[in-house]
Amino acid sequence: ALCTFPAALYLGIELFILHHDTAVIGASALAFTLLAAEAVKTSVAQPSYKIVGYDIPTAATPVFWMVLASFLWPGSSALGHFCGLVIGYAYACRYLRLLEPSEWILTKVEQKLGFIFGRLPWYISLEKRQELNWIEMLPSVGGNRPNSNFDQPGRVLGV
Repeated sequence: ALCTFPAALYLGIELFILHHDTAVIGASALAFTLLAAEAVKTSVAQPSYKIVGYDIPTAATPVFWMVLASFLWPGSSALGHFCGLVIGYAYACRYLRLLEPSEWILTKVEQKLGFIFGRLPWYISLEKRQELNWIEMLPSVGGNRPNSNFDQPGRVLGV
C-alpha cells in the first residue's frame, strides 16, 4: 500500500493536471515515503538538528534530501519523490489509518502464526507492543547508552 498510494497520486497529477504521459520506474518514491514517515517519528524525540549553528526541523529533512536528489540525478522524477513524501507525511500523521489492520485482525494472525513469529528475534508481539509506548521502540538518537559494553577508543558518529 505504501507503494500504491504514491503511484496513484503521481498518476493522478501526471495525467489529469499536467496532461503528460511519462514512464517512470524505480522504488525511490517508496524510499521517500519511508524517509518522511521516519522523520516525523524521529521529530518527537529530536525536534531539530543543529547544523552550522542553524536549527533544522527534523520533519523537514526529507524535503532537503528530495531537492538534493533532484540536483544529483537530473533525470529523476521530482514529482514521484514529492508524491512519496506526501504519502509518507500523511501516513506518519495518521491520516491513512486504513493502511494499518485492526488489532482484532492482528490478534487472529498472531494466534494462527504465533509459532513462526516466536522464532523471529526482532518480532514484537501485539501484547508487548501495547505494554510499551511506541516511542520506546524507536532507536535512540544520541546521548549516552548506559548498558553499552563498548570500551574501545574511538569517536562516536552522528552525535
